[in-house]
Amino acid sequence: MVINQLEQIKYKNNDIYLTDVCDDKILINTNYNGILVFYSPLAIEQKISLPNNTIIYRTYKKYDENKIILYSPDDNQMTFINIDTKETLIVALPSFLTNNILSPNYYWQGSALIFTTYNNNFYRFSFESQQFSEISLAIIEGTYTNFFKFWNICKDYDILTVYPHEQSFIFKDNTGSVIYFDCRQNKKIAAKNFNDGWHEVEYNNGTFMFIHENKIELLNDNQPSTIQPLVDYIFLKAKFLNQNTIAITSSKPSNPKESLLEIYEFGHNIPLRHTPLRRR
Repeated sequence: MVINQLEQIKYKNNDIYLTDVCDDKILINTNYNGILVFYSPLAIEQKISLPNNTIIYRTYKKYDENKIILYSPDDNQMTFINIDTKETLIVALPSFLTNNILSPNYYWQGSALIFTTYNNNFYRFSFESQQFSEISLAIIEGTYTNFFKFWNICKDYDILTVYPHEQSFIFKDNTGSVIYFDCRQNKKIAAKNFNDGWHEVEYNNGTFMFIHENKIELLNDNQPSTIQPLVDYIFLKAKFLNQNTIAITSSKPSNPKESLLEIYEFGHNIPLRHTPLRRR
């Protein structure tokens, strides 16, 4: 499989720790005071400002409207962002959520926004009142039936990565195998020929991606290919932009503010390319 680096930006003063994608847009944090939104190619960049020292724990996305939520439990807040308009809304977390960490499994359809916890509690956010309320399992089962069915499957697995909008997830079974489960089709795909030591795993259209500090392993039809970090750098995050393109962030352990954003493509029928380094 051919792997090409398409684009790269090197930062001298940006402590990157978050990477996400929303449609064709790449999102990274800019230190602790905002989000950078890139529209590929990476020459186009917008900044959405946040209060200083905001630490983002997790994101939640509304895929059909380019909206994203930044979950910051250390700051007792959530930030709702419309990526297209750059409008932001910061909502304080209620006291009953400050001691409950929200899980990555959620439901966001229309005006319905449901969060879950690792203790199997459910919370609904009202866009009208801008407040959270706890709701019962009976309401979830009766009102949000499809989400209830998906959640009811999820709770029985050791989930590594979840894709609620696709009703699928990656899990590890009791033998240590890593498996992608498409609940809509009741289809399981096991990863093979990967190495231990990874800290995150992603899946897209037949390709597993295992993110290590010292390499990224791509398993396409379980045939492994590897991407190495820049010398003295370690990989932090990696996300699929589409079925054959990924966005990767890395930084120097000796100086986390020296960081790198890269875009790679991979496939069996693509030409080799060379990409010059841009600095910010």
